[in-house]
Amino acid sequence: MDLHLTGKRALVTGSTAGIGFAIARALATEGARAVLRFAFDELGRDEIVAYTTTTNLRSRRVMEKLEMTYDPEDDFDHPRIAPGHPLRPHVVYRIRSTNRQGR
Repeated sequence: MDLHLTGKRALVTGSTAGIGFAIARALATEGARAVLRFAFDELGRDEIVAYTTTTNLRSRRVMEKLEMTYDPEDDFDHPRIAPGHPLRPHVVYRIRSTNRQGR
């Protein structure tokens, strides 16, 4: 689904359940797609790197939908989060401009 969000804004309320949640999920992916297009096409970046906590499965799913790649060798403990805290472990996803589908 491509909602053609480049240059658009959206406000979604009630995004914790039901239709609002479904819209928010779609907008997260499509909004991230618009950011990638801008970074590659307008800013000329060669690679985009994103990271999140290991437990943030929704963000990880968005990165996977964007066809970003995950390499466990890049995992790290966030230096600004206390040792032992469940949000300290992070994963890294990457996408190179040459690996993009559906430009």
